[in-house]
Amino acid sequence: MFRILISVLLALGLVLLLLGCEIEQVTSPAETSNAAEPEAAESAGFSRGDPADIGTVLAGEAETLEGVFDVEITLKEIIRGEQAWQEIEEANMFNDPPQSGHEYILALFHVKVLSGPDDDTQLDLHTLDFTAVSEQGKDYEWVFVVEPEPALAANLYPGSSHEGWAVFEIAEEDTQPLVTFGRDYAGRGGMWWKLFEQPAESKPPES
Repeated sequence: MFRILISVLLALGLVLLLLGCEIEQVTSPAETSNAAEPEAAESAGFSRGDPADIGTVLAGEAETLEGVFDVEITLKEIIRGEQAWQEIEEANMFNDPPQSGHEYILALFHVKVLSGPDDDTQLDLHTLDFTAVSEQGKDYEWVFVVEPEPALAANLYPGSSHEGWAVFEIAEEDTQPLVTFGRDYAGRGGMWWKLFEQPAESKPPES
């Protein structure tokens, strides 16, 4: 009788032990789900305060009178100062030099149209779609010169792309100008890039 009682108690203890393990396995995920998850960092390039580096591909919308286009745009290269003026002068002998205290920046953009209102509507791409903004936050005036070839001007159906040069005139003392595309009427939103080379020592280490 005593052996039977001992066997029953051992069996009951084993059942409770197994039941306790099952409860722990069920409640652990619930406890984990209550923990605060870290917020994902917002990608650079979609605000004036956090512009993208040269070479960054940004994807967004281009709103036009013909409708909305989904585009990918990359600022691939810039040329500033005397070399930029030489390229612009060679493009057309009647191009004017920059005004006193200013210098030119050439910016090479690659634009791909992913989709549009329909397959038969073109995006009318032009240099004037891009605006240079000073480090202090003032829009620079557009420059009307003949750009070096290929110029940033094309009519693009969805699925096509174009690469070309845009010209900006920047104050010589402005060391960190920006360039933007696709802002609204109040200057909000859009895509933003640094219109300057980031010093090598300040670049984040590659992962």
